[in-house]
Amino acid sequence: MPAKLKPLVIEEISFVDKGASGDDSHRPEIVFWKGDTMPIDASKVEAILARMDEEDRNVMIEALAAAKQDEPAAPEPEEKQEDEEEKPPMPPADEEEKMEGEDEKEKVDKRAVEMRKQLDDANAKIAKLEGEQKLASFVKTASEDMAHVPGMAPEDLGAVLKACSEALPEETFGKLKTTLTACSRTIEKGDLFVEIGGSGEASGALDKLRKLAKTLHDETPDKSYEHCYTKVVKAHPDLYAAAKAEEA
Repeated sequence: MPAKLKPLVIEEISFVDKGASGDDSHRPEIVFWKGDTMPIDASKVEAILARMDEEDRNVMIEALAAAKQDEPAAPEPEEKQEDEEEKPPMPPADEEEKMEGEDEKEKVDKRAVEMRKQLDDANAKIAKLEGEQKLASFVKTASEDMAHVPGMAPEDLGAVLKACSEALPEETFGKLKTTLTACSRTIEKGDLFVEIGGSGEASGALDKLRKLAKTLHDETPDKSYEHCYTKVVKAHPDLYAAAKAEEA
């Protein structure tokens, strides 16, 4: 009859060509296992049981059932500690990718705004520099070609020319420049105030002031005619008073 033997101390296991027990029709069925539990392979157990007679098979089944009962119960899962904080559920993969995409889009939009501001600042600086260069060019024109136009210093006349160039059509502005240049040259020659039929010499106090201013301007071409005229008036207050009397 089959029996369950334990505990055993096995000193040696030998493999032989032919076993010493049993005969050709019936051989002993021996199963060894090590550990607290018996590893049961259902297919192998069924094959062994099939080769036993009914009485031995019943005994083996009882032995297997008893061994199964002797197995220690599986430990129950530990209860979750009350103070343990529950981790928030992880978002789905597609939701996480969507969040990353939104963050990347926000970064790109922010960078685009910064680049737009930098471009606007650069354009403003360029426009300011171009305006300053344009004003300097018109001041130079007023100083060289329109120095004798009365009532305005070259800096003021240059600003007026710049404003007119931006507001007037190109053809109209060209005619204005030509007219102002011609007037300046006429005043420079002194022909505008020469009495018709006269000798061309300055006769009145105003003519003398203008003549003195022209002479001073010829001697200091870096100064405007208006600057020279003001300087002459300050140097000859009596002549200026006479000129004012003549105008009255």
